[in-house]
Amino acid sequence: ASEKCPNKFDYSNKNEKLDGYINFLQHQGICPDGWHVMNEDVWTLLSEMSGSDVAYYMGSMVTGFGSKNSYGLSILPAGYWQEEKFEHITESVGYYLPQQHKSQEDVAQAAYVNKNSFSRSGGALKTNALSIRCVKNY
Repeated sequence: ASEKCPNKFDYSNKNEKLDGYINFLQHQGICPDGWHVMNEDVWTLLSEMSGSDVAYYMGSMVTGFGSKNSYGLSILPAGYWQEEKFEHITESVGYYLPQQHKSQEDVAQAAYVNKNSFSRSGGALKTNALSIRCVKNY
């Protein structure tokens, strides 16, 4: 807890989905102050700048997942959790976007970077343990 992110209860907001239990508040977010989760607009810009070869231009040279790292992102192929195990480690990485999926409550928008492809149009279950990418506010 901190001054900006205190541990407290919101007694005025009874959440119907939680059978009326009082909400506990601590909403600073996962990124530090002055940073935000990369959204679809940023991924679109990077995709356009790299000619859709995101892994080549933004991947980490350390892992062999890319070779240029032109934008300093050092994307690592961390894989993701799917059906009770981690999969695609060293091959791809999935990133949650801050947008909710349009039609499914348990799915978030996601961007996927693979060795040979990039997609920002998909979604992922919120239980799939995708990565989060924080970038400085602009």
